[in-house]
Amino acid sequence: MSVDHKINKTELITLFDKFVSRVVDGELDKEITQMLHEIINAVADNKPVYMQKGNDFNFLVNDFISCFYFDDINGGYTFEFEDIETSGKTIPVIR
Repeated sequence: MSVDHKINKTELITLFDKFVSRVVDGELDKEITQMLHEIINAVADNKPVYMQKGNDFNFLVNDFISCFYFDDINGGYTFEFEDIETSGKTIPVIR
């Protein structure tokens, strides 16, 4: 048995943008930001995401995801990175 968590996409994108603003020096161009948002949307939909291994953007997405802690019983998440600490609700999906 495994548990997946559905997270509000808008909430996830907002959190991702905050994360990126802390780890990326400067601003990403519009095309790259759009690509990363599409990847994060796919993650929110629990769809597979294929990225080139060793790619800096791959590391960025993996680092972002690694900041989450999920509550499989009550549904919810905690996100912690540097000065960003937040929690929210998820919809647990048992497989």
